[in-house]
Amino acid sequence: MEPGTAFFLLITGILGIYLEFYKQGWVLPGVVGCVLVTLGLSGFAGLPLQPAGIMSILLGLSLTTLAAWTPYRVSLGIVAAVTLIGGIRFYSVPTLYASAGIIPFTFLTIVLLSSVLRARKNKAISEPSRP
Repeated sequence: MEPGTAFFLLITGILGIYLEFYKQGWVLPGVVGCVLVTLGLSGFAGLPLQPAGIMSILLGLSLTTLAAWTPYRVSLGIVAAVTLIGGIRFYSVPTLYASAGIIPFTFLTIVLLSSVLRARKNKAISEPSRP
């Protein structure tokens, strides 16, 4: 399988799994997402590992996670997307596939993590029921 196709399947599958977490009860996005992630990972099996590419991808994922906890969401999100695209370029994936999948993935991850952190911070405090 071509690396660009495998990468596109992987990112599309991850977005399907995110949609399942966001809209619980919808079964189809989660199931299709798991199948696409499995197909995408099987497509990466024949690629040679390059340390610089792996480090760039890990840095991009770390920046994506860090963007949810800091007020610099936009700037960290842009840097994370560029770093992820740069890391994927080590594996000779066409830029079109990389930017089509990584940019929505990065910003959706930042939005979801931010909403989770906001919900955890603003927990509702309920009073005990009185008879």
